[in-house]
Amino acid sequence: MIALCATCHNHADGNSFSKEYLHKLKKASPSTPPKGNVPWKLDKMLIIIGGNYFYALRPQFALRFLNQTLFSLERDDNRYFLINANIINHLGDSVAKIENNDILIDPKIIGDFKCTVQSKKINIISKQADAKIELSLHKKKIGDLVDLFMAKKNSNPDRDILKSKTKQSLSTLLDEENLIPTLEINLKFFTEHLKINTNKSGIYLNMTHPLKENIVLTGKNFQQFALNVQTPNKEILFMGSW
Repeated sequence: MIALCATCHNHADGNSFSKEYLHKLKKASPSTPPKGNVPWKLDKMLIIIGGNYFYALRPQFALRFLNQTLFSLERDDNRYFLINANIINHLGDSVAKIENNDILIDPKIIGDFKCTVQSKKINIISKQADAKIELSLHKKKIGDLVDLFMAKKNSNPDRDILKSKTKQSLSTLLDEENLIPTLEINLKFFTEHLKINTNKSGIYLNMTHPLKENIVLTGKNFQQFALNVQTPNKEILFMGSW
């Protein structure tokens, strides 16, 4: 994959560049690194990570480890959310960054960068497939989201009560179309003491310092709250809104 700006992409599609020239572009870092942009303008949304529900209603949302922010949502002057992320591979290299919705990639170590029509899905993956971020945005019916959340809770004796409470809490996220903007996030990246991997079944956290701990999170409705792992004097892991 050779990342190009929109102008160069049109030239390449029109056969204005030779294959040799395109490969030279990939090997030689450009003076202005290639970048894209996340065009979403939302002031509230449901975030689904590994089957866990987080409500983005408060000013900020973040995933932090030892005070290092790996993923965050912050608001602009119009109260729309801006995405920030740092995708780090197992060597500690930053494969790509998202800074206030601007996507900045390193052509030398990125493996693939895909953005679908209307930017509903953005996928960034490292060359060795050891680091990635996948962002998928859709508007969903509240009933479908309730059913998705309840799918693994058939054995819960309080299932009907939980279903009613889930629907009631999700209603705070409804937009003017009576739909819920839903951002699904899949991550895989590293820090010196943390490996995080997510898929539809859960969030998998492997910590080696200061706590040696493996954590699996699945099927939790955090709503506007957060997961916060800490010692008396230090925040270890934070994931959620504040």
